[in-house]
This record gives sequence, C-alpha cells and structure tokens, in this order.
Amino acid sequence: MTDDTKRARWAANTRDLANVAAGARKVSGLDAQAHRRRWQLRESLLERALFDLRGELASMVEAACELAWDGMDHVPVPGTASQETIPAIADRVLLIREIEAEIGRPAEHPEPQWLDDLLDGTWGLT
Repeated sequence: MTDDTKRARWAANTRDLANVAAGARKVSGLDAQAHRRRWQLRESLLERALFDLRGELASMVEAACELAWDGMDHVPVPGTASQETIPAIADRVLLIREIEAEIGRPAEHPEPQWLDDLLDGTWGLT
C-alpha cells in the first residue's frame, strides 16, 4: 500500500468519524429537547393535579372539622376533626407535600391560609 493510499484511507476514516460525532451531537440535542418537553408536560400535569388535590383537601377538612365564623367565612376549627377522617386527610396531606416538594407551592391559589398552615404542620386536625 502506498503512502497516498494510506493518507486517503486515513482522511476517509477521519471524515466518517467526524460525521458520526456530528450526528451523535445532533441526536443528543434532540434528546435533550425532547426530555425538556416531557418534563414540562409532567410539571404541567402535576400543577393541575395539585390544584385539584388542594381543593379536595380543603373540602375534606371542612367536612371533618367543626366550623366557626371568622367574620368573613366559615373556617374549620383546629383540633376538631373526627378520628375516622384523619388517616384519609393525612394521606392527602403527604401526597400534596410530595408534589409541592417537586414543583413548588403555587404562589396564588384560591384556598384559605389555614390550608397552607395545615400543609406546613402549624395547624392541627386533632
């Protein structure tokens, strides 16, 4: 094999490797974009679920506790939840805490402050 033939093969192999590497970078970039889109969809789904779960939890607590008038609205009284409802409410609280840990608590939401206090552990059912 002559030196010219060796150089030609080496150049061809180098071009092939460069093309493979460029293709891998392109695919990798597409994979990263697809991964970001999937995460955005998951985050959107979690946000919608969190909104529903928070509303459901507020209703559960209002149904389980005695209510008092605070001058503007009826609010649950801390420490008055019926014992039968506490396990279901506690499970819901843990699920909401896990979702909020993943995506954060919504800055604005329609639920009252006592619900945030319950989720933060500063408002008790019993």
